[in-house]
Amino acid sequence: MIREEFNITLFEFINMIQKLGFHMTENYQPTGLSKLEYSILEQLYYKENQSLKDLILLFQISESTMRRHLNNFLKNELITRYQPPANKRKWLYNITKEGKTLLDACYFEILQNASQKFEHLDEETLENTIACMAYMRKILSMESR
Repeated sequence: MIREEFNITLFEFINMIQKLGFHMTENYQPTGLSKLEYSILEQLYYKENQSLKDLILLFQISESTMRRHLNNFLKNELITRYQPPANKRKWLYNITKEGKTLLDACYFEILQNASQKFEHLDEETLENTIACMAYMRKILSMESR
């Protein structure tokens, strides 16, 4: 019985976290980037070695539009690209340290806005929430090994 309740509660929790993440960023407009540019960089931030085809399918935009954005990122040294030895016809894209720094600044801004949503929480609730999140992070890091 408790396992079933845990599974249902976990699913609801994941759903709430996704909604919270969306709500925190839905109106966010980073300085100097369009929402699409921000989204492309964010994808490269979290997932390495993305091909042009992968990005086009994910964002549902034309190849010429995606190439324009990627070339602009390359010119501004926000991303790099390379050809894997196994397939010299394919380019893979990764975010650079400069690109990560730009997104980290965006995330800091988002977190500042988000912290206002939780400023009413007392210290005990914050500590319990941190412990729960640390436990979830530990479980996920063990699964990724």
